[in-house]
Amino acid sequence: MASSLETRFACDAMLGALARWLRAASHDASWQYGVPDHDLIQRSRDEGRTLLSSDSGIFHFALIRDGVQPALFVPRGLRPLE
Repeated sequence: MASSLETRFACDAMLGALARWLRAASHDASWQYGVPDHDLIQRSRDEGRTLLSSDSGIFHFALIRDGVQPALFVPRGLRPLE
């Protein structure tokens, strides 16, 4: 059972491999291919997840830009251990 203090993640379509690595490390990480940015942001917010994205455009949405929805940019091309 997940602790209420555990960070939950929502990975964008480009981060399927990261989602698998996070799950392998016992983290709660959701991922689904083809979800529009707006829907991904709303799902993240509804489920209390920190959004992980390699899409710089998603950080222009007001909820992300203004810090209402927690999100982290994951640079493209990083290896799993990076």
